[in-house]
Amino acid sequence: MKNELLLLVDRAFKKEKYTIGRLGYKGFDEKDTIIENVPFLCNTLEDKWIDWKGGMKDKIAGETAIPDGKYQVKLTMSNRFKRILPEIIGVCFFEGIRIHRGNRAEDTEGCLLVGKNDSPGWVSNSTYWETEIIKLISQYKTCWINIK
Repeated sequence: MKNELLLLVDRAFKKEKYTIGRLGYKGFDEKDTIIENVPFLCNTLEDKWIDWKGGMKDKIAGETAIPDGKYQVKLTMSNRFKRILPEIIGVCFFEGIRIHRGNRAEDTEGCLLVGKNDSPGWVSNSTYWETEIIKLISQYKTCWINIK
């Protein structure tokens, strides 16, 4: 099994009602040597981004994106979706923040959707990308996500 996976989300388009990002990753072996480096895998879609640098604000479910930062990711059973999904651990004041399929910001409720951004505020082919990301994470002992 590979040692550590670092998912990288670069929020490219911060719009009034949604945020589109680019998801890539780096994989590391036991010696912290990069064994995989994929700058772009798919797009992400979240609720609107807010600037947290001026002080901590409450994340509002279904309205605001995950605060910038590095978080651990674990594959766990989702009570809501009744399937194993990547859970983003340690988001301020929230539990159950996931990486999953969906098409528009209204589908997120604060989670990170994955797919192909082929029209404004929308990602498609999200079921495929959810499956691919779960397969990727399952190849590694640990997983982290850096969102900025």
